[in-house]
Amino acid sequence: MASCEYKQVVCFKCGQQNLAVDIGHVREIIRLVAITSIPDAPEAILGVINLRGVVIPVVDLQAKLRFGRTKRTLSTPIIVVSLAGKQVGLVVDEVREVALLASADIHDVPDTISGLPYLWGVAKVQGGGLIHCLDMEKLLTVNEVVIERRQVGRPWSGSFDAQAQTEERACSTESA
Repeated sequence: MASCEYKQVVCFKCGQQNLAVDIGHVREIIRLVAITSIPDAPEAILGVINLRGVVIPVVDLQAKLRFGRTKRTLSTPIIVVSLAGKQVGLVVDEVREVALLASADIHDVPDTISGLPYLWGVAKVQGGGLIHCLDMEKLLTVNEVVIERRQVGRPWSGSFDAQAQTEERACSTESA
């Protein structure tokens, strides 16, 4: 009897699209909180949030995938993912479920679809639907979530300790 392997994913919606990401990248799912805009940021980057003392960038996944813009409400979810040791928030329309996808139901992206390296597979689900499985490393490169901290003159790498930033400001004020 052949064994069947499974992939555990978080399934969600962006616009009309059913998408999934490997649960190993997901740190947590939170409700929409106040997002501080960043001047001159790329269109898909909404800004940053303070998540328990850690400031992280927030990306509108619908805008990133060119599906339009996410309509944000108080119940809009943010999926916090980890990418190369950095945290990034993904604003999506709806988180559906955590699911186990059988490897037999996950298919390679058709060869006729080129230029979409961020898809690692397409999964068939009950009822005949399809879920596009996203590769976080290819979808969100670290370079995309590096935002310039013009006030300090060095790049901000997408996640830092708010306490350390406060101490840094205090030190620079004392030495001035």
